[in-house]
Amino acid sequence: MFGIGMTEQEINTVVNTKDYFSKSGTSQEKGTGLGLMLCKEFIRLNKGKLEIESNPDQGTAISFYLPQG
Repeated sequence: MFGIGMTEQEINTVVNTKDYFSKSGTSQEKGTGLGLMLCKEFIRLNKGKLEIESNPDQGTAISFYLPQG
């Protein structure tokens, strides 16, 4: 993991809502959060699972699992 990380509240927003979530990155780059929302929807439509492990100021690891076809 590396980067700015996410709080539990931010993870909850990403995982459990349809709200867009974005904040400035390690180099103050901006994003919309749209990419993660599209991935989350693709995973949901394919009956998969999204997992986020993060520590503020240490980084974030995002994993996803899809059932075998």
